[in-house]
Amino acid sequence: MRNLQKVLHINNFQFYNFLFWLLLCLFEISKIYSFIYFYDYPFKAEQLFIWPVSKYLIYWILSYWIFDLYLKTRQNGKIEFIAYHIIAGLFYAAIHKVLSDITGILLQRLFLGPDSGNFTDITGRWTSIFFDIPGSFIFYWGIIIILLGLDYYRKFVDEHTRYLEMESQLSRAQLKSLKMQLNPHFLFNAFNTISMMVRQRKGETAVGMISGLSDMLRHSLVSEPKQFVSLEEEIDLVKKYLLLDSERYKDRLTIKWYLEASLSKL
Repeated sequence: MRNLQKVLHINNFQFYNFLFWLLLCLFEISKIYSFIYFYDYPFKAEQLFIWPVSKYLIYWILSYWIFDLYLKTRQNGKIEFIAYHIIAGLFYAAIHKVLSDITGILLQRLFLGPDSGNFTDITGRWTSIFFDIPGSFIFYWGIIIILLGLDYYRKFVDEHTRYLEMESQLSRAQLKSLKMQLNPHFLFNAFNTISMMVRQRKGETAVGMISGLSDMLRHSLVSEPKQFVSLEEEIDLVKKYLLLDSERYKDRLTIKWYLEASLSKL
């Protein structure tokens, strides 16, 4: 049961399992009571509980066996999984029929006493209820389908969580890359150079530097992340960078480009 709780990530799974079968039992009792009350059948209060209690008590006990089978086969292939549980479901239905009949007979003898009839009559009434077998088979597959649904939902949640974690890691990596691109020292020097150009009334040069710096920032902040960047884009970015530094260092920086025309379009 602990392994199933880990797989489905559901705390207090045993309590929910017990509550599930208890509610079904109470529903069955209320249904029988409504039927008896509607047709005004005479009955003893004990008779109202014997069949539902014996039936759902065994369902509850055998549910742990189903959980164990599911854990052992959840990684199997689809066809193998279905074939295995069809056979297991038939076996489960037969086991449930026998155990619930025995439990019902014992409860009837215990609570109703000799008035309920002789032992042979009681046994005959219980064993003649053949619809219990297909009903138990349907219950078996209902439990399997519920477990599959919970298992797939858990996998979906885990995948979604991993996806969000990867997105968070990617965002942090992009932020780190952006910080590396937007070197504060470079930006301060670029603004100081532009300020100097303005003071020297070199407006055209200052406008060109502002435009180049703006293009660099736009490229870093707005452009979508790519796995590959064209050589043309990379060269254009380097030219804008060097334009800013060339104004700052002037004669101390000489720039020469040796590029084939065919490469500049890659």
